[in-house]
Amino acid sequence: MAKEIIVINLTQLQDVTTRYHSGYILSSEGLMLVASLPQAFVGELCTIKRANESLPDIYAEVVSISETQIKLMPFQSVSGISFGDKLVGRGTSISLPMGSSMLGHVVDAFGDPLDGQKLSKAPMKTAALASHINPLSRTAIVDTLHTRVKALDSFIPIGKGQRIGILAGSGVGKSTLLAMLSESCVRQNSVAVIVLVGERGREVEEFVNLHMFDAMRDRAVLIAATAEEMPVTRVLAVKYGLALAESLSHEGKEVVFVVDSLTRVAMAQREIGLAIGEPPTAKGYTPSVFSLLQRIVERCGAFRERASITALFSILVETDDFDDPIVDTLRAVLDGHIVLDRELAEQGHFPAIDVLRSVSRLTTNLFDLTKKQLARDGRVLLSEYKQKKMMIEIAEAEGSLIGKFKHLKDRHDLLIKWLQQEELSQTPVKELDRQLMDILEVKFT
Repeated sequence: MAKEIIVINLTQLQDVTTRYHSGYILSSEGLMLVASLPQAFVGELCTIKRANESLPDIYAEVVSISETQIKLMPFQSVSGISFGDKLVGRGTSISLPMGSSMLGHVVDAFGDPLDGQKLSKAPMKTAALASHINPLSRTAIVDTLHTRVKALDSFIPIGKGQRIGILAGSGVGKSTLLAMLSESCVRQNSVAVIVLVGERGREVEEFVNLHMFDAMRDRAVLIAATAEEMPVTRVLAVKYGLALAESLSHEGKEVVFVVDSLTRVAMAQREIGLAIGEPPTAKGYTPSVFSLLQRIVERCGAFRERASITALFSILVETDDFDDPIVDTLRAVLDGHIVLDRELAEQGHFPAIDVLRSVSRLTTNLFDLTKKQLARDGRVLLSEYKQKKMMIEIAEAEGSLIGKFKHLKDRHDLLIKWLQQEELSQTPVKELDRQLMDILEVKFT
């Protein structure tokens, strides 16, 4: 299926370029192919015509060049490729369907439908990451997204154009929270570009069936590149999603760009980097990994001349190690992060948001003085309970929990219960503020 869409794209490109050039395959090195192809450039799309004509062509991307040879990463399995197979350079990067006609579809990294729905004709555009954005073309983020998730709306605000990460280990609820936030944004007239990278096929099917429904489906496009696909295909999926989000932004649509997970993108780029000989750094990650992640993040934001792109990235924290180099890098470049706590999840607290360890760097822009004070008081309560938890538990076990310790525990328990929710809150924001004031026993004039 992926092959067919690439062929269609190349047919359209023939009107634009005739710079086809040819070479041949020299060898293979793991997932990498080495070839001779004069005038090739990094990112160029190539076709490999196998000696056995009964086998279909294979498409590959140039990832490294030298004086005498190039290295390619194929989009499909290298099985059946032999020395001397003809290689045709297409003179362009891969182009994929863009624009609002993609909304309502579930597609693979090549824009080919996975749900059996026929795509209407869409404009073609390269998925390569464009040049850097002029920082003065951006604008301040001042419009709040009401997520209907109480922990976020009361403590960790998200604004239109903000880039925020959801940090958690496996099985703590990252995908569920991302789905809730996507649905909430779509209900506020945004469109969603959702990219699932490195997931199991079962998880993609579950996401579509559980979360892509009714209005959500009509205003969202889902791009999936599962774990068994080639690393260059997994990286292409997020580049495609970003290019599609930018095309929708230029059409004047407020976009929420969701990637689950950015860690899998980093792992795929690590495979590519190691294959072409980049030096490994911490945990084997190559320099191109950190460069790619920062370029992805910087493509999103609030802009003067077009609609905003709000980015929600899930970040897998392997072995719950929050000092992981990928986690560290992304915490530094994002506009905030939401930490999901495994202990809270094991207690049945969902969403398992650790308010004390979560941060929005735009709180000052998005909260008025009253909400900032309310959030501060709530954090003080959670922090005070955390510090005195052992003493409270001992006193409770001895039956001597009285006075200020009992009062602290009662207020803490009320707040923890209030923060839990299984679906989006339907309560108006002002009423939520009033409820939180009652729990914290504060009054504002």
